[in-house]
Amino acid sequence: MKKIIIFGKTQFGELIYNFLKNDPKYEVVGFTVNKKYICSEETQDGGGVGKPVVEFENVENIWNPDEHEMIICVGYSDMNRQRQIKFKEVREKGYHIVGYRHPSSIVLTDDIGEGNIIMEGAVIGQSCKLGEGNVIWPMAHIAHHTTVGNYNFFTISCAIAGNITIGNNCVFGNNCTVKNGITIADYTLVGAAAYVRYNTEMCGVYVPAKTYQLLGKESFEILL
Repeated sequence: MKKIIIFGKTQFGELIYNFLKNDPKYEVVGFTVNKKYICSEETQDGGGVGKPVVEFENVENIWNPDEHEMIICVGYSDMNRQRQIKFKEVREKGYHIVGYRHPSSIVLTDDIGEGNIIMEGAVIGQSCKLGEGNVIWPMAHIAHHTTVGNYNFFTISCAIAGNITIGNNCVFGNNCTVKNGITIADYTLVGAAAYVRYNTEMCGVYVPAKTYQLLGKESFEILL
């Protein structure tokens, strides 16, 4: 049984805790976050889930890196750079970083780096390659022969077609679609419901047309 520390006391961290606590392969010993993000209530009530919350600055003195591993639950803020920084800091403390695959996910490749988190109903197709530190949110689909770099975030129900090359630190919004056979440059931001047909530029932002309210119309007037 692996003894696991969860970095991150956000809703993301709590989601992973609820999955791991029901998996006999893992024992979650507690959470860790940077000192400035810990409030007294969390240390007193065990973080609300009966598990201690420890200052990251001192975590290796509480939970020995030789006996514990860490899972990093940091979202896509700052184009995933905060999660990237935390990977480096955790390794410097001597911890091995683990990933997680939800039992309902479909993963048809073994070419996956460290610390990837794959959530409910996500699909990773045949002959795909994933670097490290990627987060694949529920129902996201990464199709066959796609190569994914490091520290990307795929949100709910995004559709990534086959034979795509994805760089590092990209974010794909809810229900976006990326056409097959193209290249997604580093730090690309694809907005929710966007459709990307061509290669992207580094740090490019791609969004769909806006949704407008029909002024002067009420919903019951529309024939559905």
